[in-house]
Amino acid sequence: MTSLLLITQNCNGLRNKMKRQICFSWLKQQKADFILVQETHWSNDIENIIRKEWRGLTFFSHGSQNARGVAILIKYKCEFKISSEYKDQNGRVIIIECRVGEQKFIIVNIYAPNIHIKREMFFKNLYKMLLQKFNLSDLQTHLVIGGDFNCVFNPKLDTFNVKSIYKTPNSLKYLLKQCRLIDIWRKIHTYKMQYTWRNKYLKVASRIDFVLISKDLKNRILKTDIKPVVCGDHNAVTMVFKVDITKSGPGFWKFNTSLLTKSEYCDEVREIIIDIRKEKNESCMSW
Repeated sequence: MTSLLLITQNCNGLRNKMKRQICFSWLKQQKADFILVQETHWSNDIENIIRKEWRGLTFFSHGSQNARGVAILIKYKCEFKISSEYKDQNGRVIIIECRVGEQKFIIVNIYAPNIHIKREMFFKNLYKMLLQKFNLSDLQTHLVIGGDFNCVFNPKLDTFNVKSIYKTPNSLKYLLKQCRLIDIWRKIHTYKMQYTWRNKYLKVASRIDFVLISKDLKNRILKTDIKPVVCGDHNAVTMVFKVDITKSGPGFWKFNTSLLTKSEYCDEVREIIIDIRKEKNESCMSW
């Protein structure tokens, strides 16, 4: 067994080179394996620059130079095998399907709209997208959804001094139920009041950034935290989980018993046995 670190953070714009270098430096210091970033404000023309600066694997879904944009960054010289990638056209969703050792993962990075009606439709479409593109019924595959959800699950625990009522989209509740997902930070920190976003006057706060995981992944979680960052107005959410990356050895030879159902194979084996018996009998006679 080994452990991997996943981090999700809304960076509130990473187009500025200096801010980007500060952010990348902090992420590398954390020794993160998977990084989900939102509000990148990146575009096609700087993709190669981003790849050179990060040096690891990069997956993008661009919004505009002033809004949206999500990306998944994977550390340099990773041992992960990426099997597929999917992204939307609005800079709100990027998904990769990968294998880490013996485990398969669907890693989803989202930046949900901040308007309730649009957010309701967003999570409805996200569920449809997952059903169409991936095999969610595969019990060997773990689903992980991280990012900025722009809503909370429990206003009493997840907000501070917020006057407006946060309403959890019904489509998000349905997504959690159908995909058997849990808010792992809240599962571990049952009654803790800690926030991922504060306004610039530090008088209003909420926990709107999450990492949701398949329930069957719960026993592999070692730690999950909310950490302050060096840039941006959102704190980062981190999750450390165990994976089995032991490579299988040569193993033992096993006979394929299905061959015994094939008459041609059996006839050939009988002929070989008869020939061997003849050879042995002849060798004995010669003595």
